[in-house]
Amino acid sequence: VTEAEAQGKAPVEMTNFEFAPETVSVPSGQSLLLENEDAFAHDFTLDEFDIDVAVGPGSDALVDVSSIPPGTYEFYCSLHTDPTTGEGMTGQLVIEG
Repeated sequence: VTEAEAQGKAPVEMTNFEFAPETVSVPSGQSLLLENEDAFAHDFTLDEFDIDVAVGPGSDALVDVSSIPPGTYEFYCSLHTDPTTGEGMTGQLVIEG
């Protein structure tokens, strides 16, 4: 991701097997900038909208959430979240109206 592409995007760090911030609020129409600070691959999964974006160690990626309607949605890293309990790398995305 270039600096120009990252400009104006809401940053979400993936570090120490956590998302920071855990709750991300963005205006409708904005995208996210995922920044993986760990030495392990992570992903950003939002089941309701079939979004699954892989981010390699020390890499960045953009996630287009501009078509998601206002509301609160759960996201997670499918690589580091237990599908049975839901425990692990999780967070909330708040799309503001």
